[in-house]
Amino acid sequence: MPKPPGRTGTAVNPRVKRWTLSKSREKEIRLIHSSSLTPLRRCAAGPQFALRATKKSLNQWLRLGGVTAFDYSLAMEMLGFFSDAPAEGARAVIEKRPPNFG
Repeated sequence: MPKPPGRTGTAVNPRVKRWTLSKSREKEIRLIHSSSLTPLRRCAAGPQFALRATKKSLNQWLRLGGVTAFDYSLAMEMLGFFSDAPAEGARAVIEKRPPNFG
Protein backbone atom coordinates (compact mmCIF):
# COMPACT_ATOMS: atom_id res chain seq x y z
CA MET A 1 0.00 0.00 0.00
CA PRO A 2 1.53 3.36 -0.98
CA LYS A 3 2.18 6.01 1.68
CA PRO A 4 -0.14 9.01 1.69
CA PRO A 5 1.41 12.22 0.37
CA GLY A 6 3.55 14.06 2.90
CA ARG A 7 4.26 10.91 4.96
CA THR A 8 7.96 10.30 4.40
CA GLY A 9 8.75 8.99 7.87
CA THR A 10 10.69 12.07 8.94
CA ALA A 11 9.51 14.59 11.49
CA VAL A 12 7.70 17.55 10.01
CA ASN A 13 8.47 19.77 12.98
CA PRO A 14 12.25 20.36 13.40
CA ARG A 15 11.81 20.91 17.16
CA VAL A 16 10.71 17.28 17.59
CA LYS A 17 14.33 16.16 17.38
CA ARG A 18 15.11 18.26 20.43
CA TRP A 19 12.73 16.15 22.54
CA THR A 20 14.21 12.76 21.73
CA LEU A 21 16.21 11.20 24.56
CA SER A 22 19.68 9.80 24.43
CA LYS A 23 20.20 6.30 25.82
CA SER A 24 22.04 7.60 28.90
CA ARG A 25 19.27 10.13 29.62
CA GLU A 26 16.63 7.43 29.18
CA LYS A 27 18.44 5.18 31.69
CA GLU A 28 18.66 8.09 34.12
CA ILE A 29 14.92 8.77 33.84
CA ARG A 30 14.12 5.08 34.34
CA LEU A 31 16.30 5.03 37.48
CA ILE A 32 14.55 8.10 38.88
CA HIS A 33 11.16 6.58 38.07
CA SER A 34 11.96 3.24 39.73
CA SER A 35 13.47 4.92 42.81
CA SER A 36 10.43 7.14 43.19
CA LEU A 37 8.16 4.10 43.25
CA THR A 38 10.00 2.51 46.19
CA PRO A 39 8.47 4.69 48.93
CA LEU A 40 5.07 4.45 47.25
CA ARG A 41 5.24 0.66 47.36
CA ARG A 42 6.23 0.81 51.04
CA CYS A 43 3.21 2.98 51.77
CA ALA A 44 0.93 0.65 49.82
CA ALA A 45 2.15 -2.30 51.90
CA GLY A 46 1.31 -0.47 55.13
CA PRO A 47 -1.98 -0.36 57.00
CA GLN A 48 -4.70 0.53 54.52
CA PHE A 49 -6.84 2.40 57.02
CA ALA A 50 -3.94 4.73 57.84
CA LEU A 51 -3.25 5.29 54.15
CA ARG A 52 -6.90 6.11 53.43
CA ALA A 53 -7.10 8.41 56.46
CA THR A 54 -3.97 10.25 55.34
CA LYS A 55 -5.39 10.72 51.86
CA LYS A 56 -8.67 12.00 53.31
CA SER A 57 -6.83 14.43 55.58
CA LEU A 58 -4.76 15.78 52.69
CA ASN A 59 -7.84 16.16 50.52
CA GLN A 60 -9.61 17.97 53.36
CA TRP A 61 -6.65 20.32 53.67
CA LEU A 62 -6.66 20.99 49.92
CA ARG A 63 -10.41 21.52 49.85
CA LEU A 64 -10.67 23.92 52.78
CA GLY A 65 -7.23 25.49 52.64
CA GLY A 66 -6.08 24.21 56.01
CA VAL A 67 -8.95 25.70 58.04
CA THR A 68 -10.01 22.46 59.72
CA ALA A 69 -7.28 20.16 58.44
CA PHE A 70 -5.58 19.70 61.81
CA ASP A 71 -8.81 18.77 63.57
CA TYR A 72 -9.71 16.34 60.80
CA SER A 73 -6.29 14.69 60.69
CA LEU A 74 -6.26 14.36 64.48
CA ALA A 75 -9.66 12.67 64.38
CA MET A 76 -8.45 10.27 61.68
CA GLU A 77 -5.35 9.48 63.74
CA MET A 78 -7.46 8.72 66.80
CA LEU A 79 -9.68 6.41 64.75
CA GLY A 80 -6.54 4.66 63.55
CA PHE A 81 -5.62 3.78 67.13
CA PHE A 82 -8.77 1.66 67.33
CA SER A 83 -7.92 -0.42 64.25
CA ASP A 84 -5.91 -3.64 64.18
CA ALA A 85 -2.84 -1.98 62.68
CA PRO A 86 -1.16 -0.74 65.91
CA ALA A 87 -1.50 -4.17 67.52
CA GLU A 88 -0.06 -5.88 64.44
CA GLY A 89 2.81 -3.39 64.35
CA ALA A 90 3.61 -3.99 68.02
CA ARG A 91 3.46 -7.78 67.57
CA ALA A 92 5.77 -7.54 64.56
CA VAL A 93 8.34 -5.53 66.55
CA ILE A 94 8.22 -7.95 69.48
CA GLU A 95 8.52 -11.00 67.19
CA LYS A 96 11.19 -9.24 65.05
CA ARG A 97 9.37 -9.79 61.76
CA PRO A 98 7.91 -7.52 59.12
CA PRO A 99 4.29 -6.53 59.83
CA ASN A 100 1.46 -8.03 57.82
CA PHE A 101 -1.26 -5.42 57.51
CA GLY A 102 -3.16 -7.28 54.79
